[in-house]
Amino acid sequence: MTTTALPAQTSTPTRRRFTVEEYCAMAEAGVLGEHERIELVDGEIVVMPPIGPPHESGADQLNRRLNYLLYDREVKLPRYAAAGIPEVWIANVTARQVEAFHDPVDGVYQSSRIIPAAGRISPRAFPDVVLTVGEFPLGEPTVEGAATSAPGTNS
Repeated sequence: MTTTALPAQTSTPTRRRFTVEEYCAMAEAGVLGEHERIELVDGEIVVMPPIGPPHESGADQLNRRLNYLLYDREVKLPRYAAAGIPEVWIANVTARQVEAFHDPVDGVYQSSRIIPAAGRISPRAFPDVVLTVGEFPLGEPTVEGAATSAPGTNS
């Protein structure tokens, strides 16, 4: 693990950002719980809300999923583009589709497409691998129109 020099003392608080290596070392050391819902975003450890309980209402499920989707689109996606990640897929559980983003230029993805559950998609890095979106763990629609999902399928 590499060490990062601490910033000079100031009279105002500053945030200490972590590297991927430091984040992984914290997980290996048990500092981060194995089942904690956390993500490293721009060097900050972000605690994600829990997956909803089974008795959660359809409206609550839908609201939670829309919040995840907004977070993925508005917070994570621009950061991935700025980092030059060539391709990003977002699983839209509620709509039962995958949103694929490609070709980042100056922090913005230049192309995107939506693949419905019946559609097929291939990672650009592995064009011979063909996946059917409907086989992703997108969950089953509920009576209220929301969908249930497996943990981690919101992005």
